[in-house]
Amino acid sequence: MDFVGAVIRNKIKELGQLWKSSENHVNVSIDVLNSWDTLISEWAEDESMPLIIRKGSLTRNNALLRAIFHLI
Repeated sequence: MDFVGAVIRNKIKELGQLWKSSENHVNVSIDVLNSWDTLISEWAEDESMPLIIRKGSLTRNNALLRAIFHLI
């Protein structure tokens, strides 16, 4: 089922194109993106580091700590 529709989808696409060509658009380098990906991957793999997540089924401002899962 299409909840958005063609008109809204086209407006979203138009907004994206305007943002991409805007002088306010932030262009992040590939090196910076790769650095963040590496940092997040290392953090997620290190069980000694706290990792706070929010499940989609929880309401806003609710978080689960990775340590809780180790106790269960």
